[in-house]
Parts: sequence; structure tokens; C-alpha cells
Amino acid sequence: MVLISLAIASNACADLVMKRLADARLAQDGAERVAFAPGPDILLATDPRHREIHLHRVDWQHSVVSVIDAFPPTDTLLGIPMPGRPTAVAVHPSQPLALALSQPRDVRSRGELLMLDMRERSPGRLLRSQLAGFSPAHLAITPDGAWAVVANSGVGSRRSAGSVGLYDLQALTGWEVNRLQEVPYRELEGLDRLLNQPLGRIEPYYVAIEPRGRLAAVALRGNDAVVWVDFRSGVPQLAGLMPLPRESEPSSLSLLNEPDGSLLLAVAEKGAQRVSFHRVRIEDAAPVAELLSRIDIPPMVNAKRPKARPYPETIVMRRMGARILGWVACADSNRVLLLDLTEPNQPRLLHRIAVAAAPRDLLPLPTPVGIRVLTGNGDGTVTVLGVEPQK
Repeated sequence: MVLISLAIASNACADLVMKRLADARLAQDGAERVAFAPGPDILLATDPRHREIHLHRVDWQHSVVSVIDAFPPTDTLLGIPMPGRPTAVAVHPSQPLALALSQPRDVRSRGELLMLDMRERSPGRLLRSQLAGFSPAHLAITPDGAWAVVANSGVGSRRSAGSVGLYDLQALTGWEVNRLQEVPYRELEGLDRLLNQPLGRIEPYYVAIEPRGRLAAVALRGNDAVVWVDFRSGVPQLAGLMPLPRESEPSSLSLLNEPDGSLLLAVAEKGAQRVSFHRVRIEDAAPVAELLSRIDIPPMVNAKRPKARPYPETIVMRRMGARILGWVACADSNRVLLLDLTEPNQPRLLHRIAVAAAPRDLLPLPTPVGIRVLTGNGDGTVTVLGVEPQK
């Protein structure tokens, strides 16, 4: 195991900093997942308390977030009602569509996938809903828009087991006139054999898809593992398992392409209070991962409280020129960390910043005024962060 303690730059010698530009209250309690539709420039945020998806417009120049109507002007609602608790939302890469997951109160019932119309002028945002798996927790869409991968976390019983679900989105045509028909859905078989665990003990929790769409990674929070889904043959299938240390409890993943064809995988290990970085090679059928580094989060959040538990909830990576940057949302310390991952075997802390309460989601976006990072926070706000050179 490669464990990096603090081979990390302090803020004093950092060359990039984050600035907290604005906080926008989107709900009374909880804006835990966010997504952005670049065509209509609409920000979507989940409101679990009121069971709604809220739509907003962002003025990047002034860092102002404003509400837009979710329905035609004849309807006074400002949110899209959900049948249960919204747990995730994702935007289709080439069509004005968004997909949202709804988790019912009765854990013995299957959740739902809702398809939303993101056109500027829509006769009604909700296009249709259809069944998902038990306790759907997260989803991601492949870059070509062909598949949506859903992590159904289950509830620890065979009757409502965890699973990895697939929606076939390849036939999404003509929906603007005829509305949407039900899309094919199936759950990948063999997850229990891969883990040597009954399905009732398997807990898929988070999905990340690499930017070229060849591979997806699904975090199994209760199983301390990552499972691979391979899209290269055109028929998605399970492609192996990457075990993690015991009690790591992965809560988030991020994948980035490397010039040599390999992938860089980042894992937020919420249970272990660490983040880890792995080189993944996919020349063969089964991806092979090599641990590059694993770093403790508590001293990065507060060096004076190295035994605190800030809970790294979410990690994302993006390229900025020749550099790789990473952001870590620490839910229980109300902090976001900015890391330099250009040398992933020696991550460097560039900056840390306080945000609104309980940051749970991170969304880095290129904008006309530079890179902006939106954080979905448990107190019902979205924080807008800017990244710029230190002066």
C-alpha cells in the first residue's frame, strides 16, 4: 500500500486558489445533487425534503443563480414534483433531456427513473417515468448518450437486493413530437458471483464513466470494492472487480483519460477518511488497477485535528491545461479541498475553503469567465467557487 501522509504543499506556496463567489439558496433543506444542461444553460438541483427537482439559471459573470419556471406559465409550480426522494440527476450529452432517480419511502418497492424535458419552451417538463431497481442511489450517462448506468443500493435483503442497472437510450428519437416511450431496462447479472456475496448484501452506490465511454466504475460502498462495466463490445457487461481496503466504504469515484490510453481513477473512501488514486490499464478484457497513492484527509482539512472525521463525500477530477486538478467535498467539515494531481503518486494540496453546510456534490464547469465549481450542499444551497492563479 502506498500511503502518503503529508507530502503536500501548504497554502502558502500554492499557485492556485479557490474563491467562494456566492451562495444561492435553492431549497429549504437539501440541494444534494446538481447537474448542468449546457445547451439551455439550466442548472438542476435535487430537493429531497420537498421531493422536487429545481431548475435554475446561472449568471456566471456575476455568480448569481436564479429560479426559472419548471412548467409553462399557467402553472405556478417552481419545481418538478417527484414520486419519492430524488437521489440523483444527470443530463443527456446530446439531447435536451435529463434523467432523475426517485427513491420511494417503502424500501420494498422499486424506485423510478424520470425523464425530463430541458427545452427552453416545454409543454411539460416530466416526459415519463419507469421503474428502476431497489433504492436507486446514483446514475451516469455514457458520453455517446447510448446508456445510462444506475447504482441501485438495495436495502440488505434478497427481496430488495442491490444491483447495477442499464437503460438502453439508443432509441431516443422523435420524442419531441410523440413524447417518450419506455426504454429497455435490465440489471447486470453475475454481481453476486463476482463478489461471492448474496445480492442482498451488495450495495452499489455511485457511478463514474470515463470520458471516452469505454468503461464505467461503480462504487460498492458496503462491500469495499469497485466493479467495472465494459462498453467496448457494444453490449455492456461486468468486467471484473477492484477490491479496496477493509472499511474504506467508497462514496464517490472519478475517472480521467491519460495520454497512454490508461485511466486515472480517484476514490473517495468515506469510511477510511482517505482518498486514493489508481492507474487503470484496459488493454485486456479485465481492467487492471495499480495503486499510486492513498492520502489521509483529516490533516489536510485541519492539521491541528488530525483525528477528526471530515468525511470525504465526493471527489472529481478535471484537466486544466497540462495539469490535473481534483476537488474533494468533505461533508462534516464544510470544506472543499483543491488538489494538484498532475503527479498522482504525489498529490499536492493547493487550497481548502469553507462552503455552506454539508457539501455532498461537486460539479466543475468551464464557463466564459473561467472554471467554476458548484457544490451541492445539504443545507439547501449551492456554492459557486472560482479557481484562479494566486496573486
